[in-house]
Amino acid sequence: MSKKLWSLIMIVAILFVVSAACNLPFTSSNNDNNSNGDSQDNGGNDGPLLPGITNPLASSPDSKPVSFQEGLGSFDSYKIKIHILSSDATGSKTVMDEVIESSVVDENNHSVTTSTSHSAGDTEDSISTSDSYTIGTVTCTYSDGEWEYSKKSEQDKEISDVFSQMIDFVPIINNPEFIGKEDVNGVQTNHFTFKISGIGEKSGAVATVNQGDYWLAIDGQYIVKYTLSLQIQSAPEGNSEANISNMEVSYELYDVNVPVVLTQPAACVPTSE
Repeated sequence: MSKKLWSLIMIVAILFVVSAACNLPFTSSNNDNNSNGDSQDNGGNDGPLLPGITNPLASSPDSKPVSFQEGLGSFDSYKIKIHILSSDATGSKTVMDEVIESSVVDENNHSVTTSTSHSAGDTEDSISTSDSYTIGTVTCTYSDGEWEYSKKSEQDKEISDVFSQMIDFVPIINNPEFIGKEDVNGVQTNHFTFKISGIGEKSGAVATVNQGDYWLAIDGQYIVKYTLSLQIQSAPEGNSEANISNMEVSYELYDVNVPVVLTQPAACVPTSE
């Protein structure tokens, strides 16, 4: 697959992370999303189903998710795990894992991001980890063995919050297939599968693995879980010059509306002037 196409896919994956990791300046609504699945079932599925079995007589539920900002901003708090991996046949590999916890009502956030890279010919992985807390107007970031303290004015924070609302993301999913209802992390969901379309239409690339799954909350249509596995070779099987690339993306929302208490790390203090 061409570097241009692969870069485009990676940009989409990164938008996934950016949208989910934004410092969301929203408050929750009493009648918005909940995590106990006790809401009225609007899945359009009559009668019980065995896990993973679709009732062919039932109408397919709405497969379109709401945007990440709309979904996450309606909670009091939440946690997210994100995993992105890309690799190729040369042995090069890049992995990013991020865990985010957010108290929306307090506008406090904490994230830990671990990035691992390995280039062809390297003997060891290159690993970096960053740890970031945003408590009110103060942000503390841990990198290279020390904490960095920064503080915004109320006006600057307000402007930053306004701009963060301008960054959002809704995955475009073509021709999803309804699988059934499933409980995911305590949330009642509708499970759909899909495939990335358009691969190889002009380039001749072949998707040897093309499997996507996502789970939408029945109450709220927000994404609770999303996984995508791709293996793409630049030419049909049997071509000795074909380049093979792999990509994995996963997103999982959990502990929705479970209180998150965050405090500024004791070692993070203003530097003396």
